[in-house]
Amino acid sequence: MFLISFVSAFIIEGFRGEGYLIQNGNSMIPTLVEGTLINLTEPINLNEGDIIIFDYNSFFIKYENYAHRIIKIDEDKDGWYALTKGDNNWLKDFGKRRINNIKAKVEVINEM
Repeated sequence: MFLISFVSAFIIEGFRGEGYLIQNGNSMIPTLVEGTLINLTEPINLNEGDIIIFDYNSFFIKYENYAHRIIKIDEDKDGWYALTKGDNNWLKDFGKRRINNIKAKVEVINEM
C-alpha cells in the first residue's frame, strides 16, 4: 500500500524559508504524526537524514508541501540533488529533489 504524507500548511504559493506547518498524513510516522506542529527554516546546509518540505509530482498527481526525509545527496550533469523517502514508506519517492524545488527544512518538531 502506498502511503501519502503531506503537510497542511500556513504556506502561500512560492513560500520558501521560515514558517510553521501542521503534519497531515502517515508516511513519516513515527517521526511526524498527524497534528504535529513543524517549525521550518531556510533549506540550507542540507544533509542526508534531514526532513525537507517540497512539492512532489507523481505521475498525474501534484502534492504540495510534502514532508519527507533525505536519504541520499549526490550530483549529476544537472547539479545537486537529493533522493527522499517517507520514514513509514517501503519505497523511496520517484524522481530527484533539486535545490530550487525544496521549500524548507524541518528544524523543530512539536507534537500537539
